[in-house]
Amino acid sequence: MKKSNNTTERRLFNRYTALFLIMLAVMGLIGRTLFGLQIVSGEEFQNKADAYSVKDISEPAPRGEILDRNGEVLATNLSSYDLIYNETRESAAQFYSVMGEFFRLLDRTGEELYDTFELKAEPAFAFDFKTSSPSASQTRELRFKKDRNMDSWILKSGYGKMIGKTQIKDLSNEESEELNKMLLAVTPEETFQYLVRYHGLYKILGLSKTEEAALLKLTDREVTETVLKKLSVPELRRYMVIRDQVRMKVYQSNKSVPLVKTMTKQNAFVFMQKANLLAGIDVQLSPTRIYPYGTLGAHVLGYLSNISEYNKDKYESMGYDLNQDMIGVYGIEEAFEQELRGNKSVTTVKVDKQGRTVSELFKLEGYPGSSVQLTLDKDLQYTAQMALDATLKNLRTSFVDHTQGKSNNATRGAVVVIQVKTGKVLAMASNPDFDPNVFIAPGALTPELYSTYFNPDLEAFGTNLIQNLPIPGKTLDDIFPKNKEGVRQDYYDNYPKPFLNYATQGLSPVGSIFKPFTSLAALQHGVVDKNTIIDDTGVYERPELKGYRPTNNNSMPYGLLDLTEALKLSSNVFFLEMGWRMHQKSGPNAIAETVWKLGLGHDPTEGVHSTTGIEINENVYGNIFNFESRKQIIGRAAYGDLVNVLKKGIARDGKRFKPLDVSLKDTDSEKMRELKLEMDRGLREYWSKAQFNDPRTVDEKFDEIRQILDYNLNYIISLLPAEEQEGMADSTYLADQVASVLVYDRGRELTTPVNIMNASIGQGDAELTLLQIANAIATLANGGTRYRTSLVDRILDPEGNLVKVVEPEVLEEVSIKDEHLKLIYEGMHKVNTVEGGTAYRYMKDFPIETAGKTGTAQYRENNMANYVGRHQYGTYITFAPLEDPEIAIAVIGYDAIHGSFMIPVARAIYEEYFEERIQKEAPDYVRSFDYQLKPVMKVEPSLLKLEEPTELTTTPVIDSYLPGVPVPAYLNQPVNTRPDGTPPRIKTPQGEQPAEPEAPADPTGD
Repeated sequence: MKKSNNTTERRLFNRYTALFLIMLAVMGLIGRTLFGLQIVSGEEFQNKADAYSVKDISEPAPRGEILDRNGEVLATNLSSYDLIYNETRESAAQFYSVMGEFFRLLDRTGEELYDTFELKAEPAFAFDFKTSSPSASQTRELRFKKDRNMDSWILKSGYGKMIGKTQIKDLSNEESEELNKMLLAVTPEETFQYLVRYHGLYKILGLSKTEEAALLKLTDREVTETVLKKLSVPELRRYMVIRDQVRMKVYQSNKSVPLVKTMTKQNAFVFMQKANLLAGIDVQLSPTRIYPYGTLGAHVLGYLSNISEYNKDKYESMGYDLNQDMIGVYGIEEAFEQELRGNKSVTTVKVDKQGRTVSELFKLEGYPGSSVQLTLDKDLQYTAQMALDATLKNLRTSFVDHTQGKSNNATRGAVVVIQVKTGKVLAMASNPDFDPNVFIAPGALTPELYSTYFNPDLEAFGTNLIQNLPIPGKTLDDIFPKNKEGVRQDYYDNYPKPFLNYATQGLSPVGSIFKPFTSLAALQHGVVDKNTIIDDTGVYERPELKGYRPTNNNSMPYGLLDLTEALKLSSNVFFLEMGWRMHQKSGPNAIAETVWKLGLGHDPTEGVHSTTGIEINENVYGNIFNFESRKQIIGRAAYGDLVNVLKKGIARDGKRFKPLDVSLKDTDSEKMRELKLEMDRGLREYWSKAQFNDPRTVDEKFDEIRQILDYNLNYIISLLPAEEQEGMADSTYLADQVASVLVYDRGRELTTPVNIMNASIGQGDAELTLLQIANAIATLANGGTRYRTSLVDRILDPEGNLVKVVEPEVLEEVSIKDEHLKLIYEGMHKVNTVEGGTAYRYMKDFPIETAGKTGTAQYRENNMANYVGRHQYGTYITFAPLEDPEIAIAVIGYDAIHGSFMIPVARAIYEEYFEERIQKEAPDYVRSFDYQLKPVMKVEPSLLKLEEPTELTTTPVIDSYLPGVPVPAYLNQPVNTRPDGTPPRIKTPQGEQPAEPEAPADPTGD
């Protein structure tokens, strides 16, 4: 029985039973695990899965259009294709195989990788931060390296142990500075090698974990050399460009990385067809900004650019994608960025392991930007640009040598046209210009073009310029001196700057075009009237002003003159006398207080501000001589006077003393620097208290300066080594030498009538922008109402509905007597229409009555132009029709020698503006210029879904690039031709001539 029981027991617990129990236990464990995964932690794991499979895909919104006053499109959008990369777990695992295929297709299609990576590898390793300033480059380099954790790398590599710290935030200022020096010492090649490890690019080798671990024990250089056995440096860098973008978006994991921008439709289809081989890569439809007329109005319109390092925080906080979004950085594009940009749409999608969209979860609809309609007339703008370009080109090529110099450097100029009864700007041109399309079209901004625009070769330019200087023997260091960093500077403003709007940002002396405003001031102050007669002998002399002998042009005597004849002939002698009389009767601010009301500068006590109100960037520092500004100038220069007097060691009476150098130096001790700065502050304050009729005696002024300098100079001398102190004059004597220069020389400079006399002919301290001048002459033309100048007429929503109208805004009503206006108008009319008038040669046969004034302004005092390659500015102002003015024009040519040489620009504008009236009143009149504007790019219907898409045909571009600058491939030949294909012509008394007008061989002085 016992044996039977044992047998039964063995049967109950055989191997099948054991297997069953094991299986039961396993199933239990599986069930428990599944319960934990799906029930207990299900929500947590679902969220993790969603984090990898749910992506936000943004679609850029079409930017609002920019239109001219008649609704013609000046800036719009074309539908283009972008290639983007969304990294998922699967696409990350396949990164190198996917990118290998992507690069193969990229090379096959001829498309270019979107590359803003600032570390270049060809022709040699180097950083390219798009700046010629060493200090700015260092700042950008530090930011680049710190963004990629190189500061922590250096800290952990040994520096941290040296100072006993492991966290960047714990470093002192001195330790941070030392770390920065170490960062800057890392070469571009070493940075590249660091990034190979940092971005894990060694994974392209496909090593096992053991092999990879062994590789990572090597140095960065050795790791990189190992990878370069498989790839070339340019190939490796392409992988680095993409990995760097992905890594920099580590905190924006739902954002895509741009791979290619503005692809052709054909190439986009190539990538779509290969989608199964390109995990994570997708084609996206995007609007691309284009400017159909190329350079037309470029300085007004502006252009788009990537978000720079300097303002990335600002735009990131506003929701911009730093890697993809472009912003307006100039002109209207910048000023109306928020109105134009629109809101992008964001679609939340679920993607598969390949990164492809499988379902749409949510979509936040975007909307296009608003459109900005300008006050510009595109045809008038085109005429202004072409006439300006042709006139300057003629001056520097066909008519170079003049009796007063050479105009071979006449490479810059500007013109402004204003509607006098509204302040609206109808045209604004600056030369040289640029094509905003080059910042959008791939490959258009070539390295050569970039250098020309932003990093010019002043060595080459200066070498060519020196060959044409009136005075030989000058060197590059004379024309383009180097700064402390060893970089050549365009100190004398010789190089033509395409991105400087010479109409709004260029400050210059204005010359004789200021005489109508001097006339107004003289009339209002009662020092001249219609019966005033002055005998002009050609030279202005007064016994009170010894050594001051200004002359008319070529010292030409004009005899007995009234105000209107003085304006016609541009008599310096007459207006210098007006300046003298105003100074004697009303003080030094007589002219300034009058012209401030016209917007020509402003009272310095009001603080710096715009007097035009223009929407785009302008130079707001333009002003005319006034006592307060001159005080500030002398006060700022006072410490320089102190340094010069003591450094030369020559007293005002010619006696010598031991020199003392008190210039500020980087090596100064804290106390030494404090003493010097205290003297600077004291001297500025001394001059700030100066008055025109100063009640202080000479002794009192000397005492004040002694109190400022004596103690500090004595202290400074005591800090010098004993051998330097030996033979040094006492501090009181040194203070007196400085005081003698400041009290006598600078004091007379402040109060002399010469200041206001120079201002009366547009020289001396007078520096204004062309826009200020244009608005002032428009104010004079309309009888005294100064409007805010405006480039914007209205804002329209994406559907074309009116959002805002920019109404004319009156800034000031200037009280001007009719009899005064009549005298000024009569004189300016004579300038254009009476023989002997400075504009008569060019304007005598124009069929509409006009008023005008030419001007020639010296570059700087003491005829510096002869030494530094600069010559006189040529300026011209005018308004028409005389009987009821509609528009005012101001034009300037840098180094143009004479104002009369710039008149053809204004005449061409008049011909375009008054075209219909001229055809009716003078049907036989032949235009001097006949430019027919045509677009340079084909404009297809934009994404704004216009009801009637603008259809423009492809035609060539204006040939307005600087010499030696290649024209982008998508642009062709010049278009400055008539409809029949012949070049435009200019009608002259000698018959029909080429379009570029010749300057007169015997110009009338102005």
